[in-house]
Amino acid sequence: MQTIEAALAFAVTMLVLSIVCSALVETIHRTFGMREAGYRKMLGELFDYVLTTYAQSESKEQFQARMSSFRCPLGVASSVKEPPKFTSPRDKAYESVATLWRGRGLSGQTTAAFMEKLGTSPIGKDLVSKVEDAAGTKMGNAEDEMKKAVDRTLQDVAQKFEAFGEEASAFFQRRARILSIIVAIIVAFVLHVDAIDLFSTLLRDPNSRAAVLATQDNALKWAKRAEAEIAKLESSTPASADIKTAAEDLRKAESDLRDLGVPIAWTDKRIQQARFWAWLSRDTCEAPGAKPTPVEHDKQCANGQTKIMRFPLGVPTDAMLYLGLLLGGLLIGLGAPFWSDVISNVTNFRASTFSGTTASSVELSGRLTVRKSK
Repeated sequence: MQTIEAALAFAVTMLVLSIVCSALVETIHRTFGMREAGYRKMLGELFDYVLTTYAQSESKEQFQARMSSFRCPLGVASSVKEPPKFTSPRDKAYESVATLWRGRGLSGQTTAAFMEKLGTSPIGKDLVSKVEDAAGTKMGNAEDEMKKAVDRTLQDVAQKFEAFGEEASAFFQRRARILSIIVAIIVAFVLHVDAIDLFSTLLRDPNSRAAVLATQDNALKWAKRAEAEIAKLESSTPASADIKTAAEDLRKAESDLRDLGVPIAWTDKRIQQARFWAWLSRDTCEAPGAKPTPVEHDKQCANGQTKIMRFPLGVPTDAMLYLGLLLGGLLIGLGAPFWSDVISNVTNFRASTFSGTTASSVELSGRLTVRKSK
């Protein structure tokens, strides 16, 4: 039972850290416009492999800008009739600043919406004209045959768009998983999430284990709310406050877990155990009424002074620490949905084990009572 409770407390801790990691990853996606850039890249591939033979009135950059731009509100004329082609560094810098105000554009759209925009674009008109001319020359200007040829071509473009979209989605998902693992490993190193030390502490410390288990329901509720909020943020315009909010969530999660007795965060003892090879020490020797003086990481202070240890700029030399932090990062990178399922499964197993043990005890007690009466 003690091992099951420790595993459950460990899963709750990983869930909290996974939620924070997901928020950081989403902040990175929105800050750097990775989804919008990926969609524009996919449109460029579609242009190169499918539409380039029909393009006469529009370049690749103009096609990407048009097809990934937001639709103007009904009754409002577009301020840019033809998407410009930015070549000079000044124009590109202006476009980057203007993009922050009006939004980066679409990060994806349905096939129907894409075909509707394609039909009103210059390249769509070029496509129809070229297919009609080819069909008219071959079929003797038969109107029905020209319409069928246009329909077949448009259907082929729509199918190619869906195929390119599926391939791009698979690539983006792989990239997002890699980014999540990288961010999770960084979080593990920053917060000192040593998976080996964490589980062993929860296994031997009943107070920390009980404190973490008491937050299980709140953690699961937070996970559901966080998933809903992240889903809303995926389609919204990034703001500078998002980065600040993500950093505050990280600090709050660290503080809350540390208050529960979870062994995370860099303490003086853990800094010493890491045996840093520091190329820049930030430690100081301090005394009442005296100015703090810098001191080397491996040096001691004089009598009457107190050494204040701060995280040094350097590299830990403890191999087991690297193993524990790397394992912690990989486990955090599994994501909140994974740890929610683990908590549910372990909770059900714990409940069934406890009920089975209770039933066996009651049955044994009943047998002993019957034997006594005989």
